Amino acid sequence: MLMENIRIGLPFIADQSELEATVKIAALTKAVSSLPVEERPLLFLVVTDETLTPLSFPPPYISLFDGIIYMGRHLETAAVTFGTPLIHTTSYDRLLAKIDFCFTVYPQVLPHPRTAVWIPDFRLPDFSQSFLPQEHAWHDTQLKQTSEQASMIIFTRHTTGQDFLKVYPAAKGITKVIAAPFYPEREWYDGDPGAVQHKYGLPDKFILCSNHFWRHKNHPELFRAIALLRQLGQDVHLVCSGLTNDPQLPDYFLNLQQYIRHINIDDLIHILGPIPDQDNIALLRRSLFVVQPSLGEGLNIIIQQCRALAKSIILSDINIHWEENYGTYFHRDDYEDLAEKIALLLPQSAPGPDLKREAEAKQAGGNLAQAFARQFCNIVFQVLEGQTAQSSPSQNNEPCRPVQPNAVIDTAAPFIPVTLDNWQQPYPAGGSKAEVITIATSLAPRDFDNQRGAVRSWKNLGFEVVSINAPAEIALLKPHFPDIEFVTANRDAEEKYGKPYIYLDDFLTFFKNRGCKVCGIINSDILLNKENFHSIIYNEANDALVYGPRVNIDSFDLTQQQGTMEPHGFDYFFFDKALIPCFPREEFCVGLPFWDYWLPLVAAACEFTVKKIITPVAYHVKHPARWDWESWTLFARILAKYLPLPTDPSDSVHSLHLWGKMWHKVITKHSIEIRI
Repeated sequence: MLMENIRIGLPFIADQSELEATVKIAALTKAVSSLPVEERPLLFLVVTDETLTPLSFPPPYISLFDGIIYMGRHLETAAVTFGTPLIHTTSYDRLLAKIDFCFTVYPQVLPHPRTAVWIPDFRLPDFSQSFLPQEHAWHDTQLKQTSEQASMIIFTRHTTGQDFLKVYPAAKGITKVIAAPFYPEREWYDGDPGAVQHKYGLPDKFILCSNHFWRHKNHPELFRAIALLRQLGQDVHLVCSGLTNDPQLPDYFLNLQQYIRHINIDDLIHILGPIPDQDNIALLRRSLFVVQPSLGEGLNIIIQQCRALAKSIILSDINIHWEENYGTYFHRDDYEDLAEKIALLLPQSAPGPDLKREAEAKQAGGNLAQAFARQFCNIVFQVLEGQTAQSSPSQNNEPCRPVQPNAVIDTAAPFIPVTLDNWQQPYPAGGSKAEVITIATSLAPRDFDNQRGAVRSWKNLGFEVVSINAPAEIALLKPHFPDIEFVTANRDAEEKYGKPYIYLDDFLTFFKNRGCKVCGIINSDILLNKENFHSIIYNEANDALVYGPRVNIDSFDLTQQQGTMEPHGFDYFFFDKALIPCFPREEFCVGLPFWDYWLPLVAAACEFTVKKIITPVAYHVKHPARWDWESWTLFARILAKYLPLPTDPSDSVHSLHLWGKMWHKVITKHSIEIRI
């Protein structure tokens, strides 16, 4: 099944007040359209009578669609509105005969296996403070219907998915979590932020809070922090943009204004109310940094914008913010903690824009957009692959193409070099494709005894083992490892880093063609020692990434020593194949710094469950490190494009250690610790 042949329908949303849904569909469309032609599905905008209103107008990105499908009875009106030839149908059954997959946005739900509904912002009933009582009842009815009818429900955060299942535990459909949609808009990087600052009469140095003035947005805590800083002798100007009317509490904004005067900071608070989006972006770029104190969020657009513009942000420590992997966190109910975080960030901040950092973030943003697009396409692919297996082609007017069977390599034949381009899965006789776990490593032409011991331990536990190497290394290794399957890398990093290290991207490319659901990458000198480890990993790595540190020992005689747990790095990874499309292409190499941080960080950013095994199962004979500070700094800079911290990693050895510790802390925070 080729992705370029798959037809996906996306909904037209006419109600511009549905901001999150509008942003979601726009970002999804642009992200998928940015994929290479061979990866890009066909996209169709689906317009219905419910969304076709007298005020409807085509979205500005309409040229990215391969066609427009109108489902309804007012074809002439639709044709005039969209000004382009339309594909006309009259029912969802007929619609699904014209496309392969239909994506809808709550409250619209289609009870069909080739559909999915996205719920952008679900909150527990006891916390939905922005809804009126009658709205609560309506949403409960609609959500209950969604739980009963939807074949697949998509969330952009684990937190919202978990909350939904607490309220509707009997939900019929499969629930999936994919990263928040993101696409950096070109116009964000244009214009003169300084001119916009002067347009609103703002001081040169200010921090920004872009939140509606609603109770759960937690403005009072931020105002208390500003007041405390003034008492300590530090005046901080705060600019606030957003709606000033809380439908639940009509007097809320008026009370906030009185409170600002009461605590004597009215000269420091600049309330702009709702302003044009591009002005808000300009002020974000101009600001020292952003503060987001909210107690509850759905699709938090401001964080995506800060990431795209390399702007620092201070966030409340709610779960949905922790899932962002970006910014500095404060305790949501502690204004003193918030004041401390603001005070620490002020000396490191200057009025923007920082054009160099913005350019780097723009490039990283494009990579993240494509990672999101690939994750979305992978979900569609899985749904359609399951449908192809369950239904005959005659059930659809234009069925999807069936998956081509993998070629089988005769493992008894003489050794023939296999490349990443031509490699196909060899299944063992009588083996089950679903239960196979392949470990890929890159054996080194040295220290043969320890590597043989490590590989033997993997095979004894039931894993398949493959080594990816440069051609010259394979010639040296093959006599020492006659029972190992070697795959020839199409490139290596010798010219850049002095040794033929294999790029992590090439490991992932290899696994794309491997017929296993669970994939493993392990350093070649790591011995595994745990009974039933294969079955444990197969269960734990389902829709997840599982990783762990090694125990450093003096020899592989485990009966004579206990060793010490490695405090910084990680040495073994097992992950669901569905994670592979999420990875942007980067320069990380197995055996060089930070590839082991890259794997769990991307998994967490893409909303996969990340699990850290804290039981000692992996052992490593101690030896001197074989990389230097130059490579450490180089790969730290690459990682910093995606997860920046306040200082530059080249400032000092101390800064390098600080970055490593902070990234390790982020990984740990977003991991579930498990004992096996």
